[in-house]
Amino acid sequence: MQQHEQTFNDLATRIAVVTFETTPFARAYVDDMKISWPLLIDSDRTLYHAYGMHRARLWDLWGPGTWWAYAKELARGKLPGRPHADTSQLGGDVLIDPSGIVRFHYVGVGPADRPSITAILTAHRER
Repeated sequence: MQQHEQTFNDLATRIAVVTFETTPFARAYVDDMKISWPLLIDSDRTLYHAYGMHRARLWDLWGPGTWWAYAKELARGKLPGRPHADTSQLGGDVLIDPSGIVRFHYVGVGPADRPSITAILTAHRER
């Protein structure tokens, strides 16, 4: 997403990151990922559950997709950190238009599963 930040800015699209992490871990995430977007803390996971982001299955957590994501991070010189949160919490991406209509809704099946930027931008342009 960060590589496409200018594209989203050109489309007048606002991005927010939602996490269930507590404040110290959320701050560390912002610092580590160098994100400039607003970070919302959903500690009771109301948004997660409202958008169908529940818990991942063991295979989704430790299957080939996750190992491939770790391998790519290692190739970039980044070692995976020790988990300190609920690693089975699914994430996803939701695109909501200014009138509150959900235009894109994607729930990942594991930590490495994210929609393509092309899919998000296509949904944005179709609104």
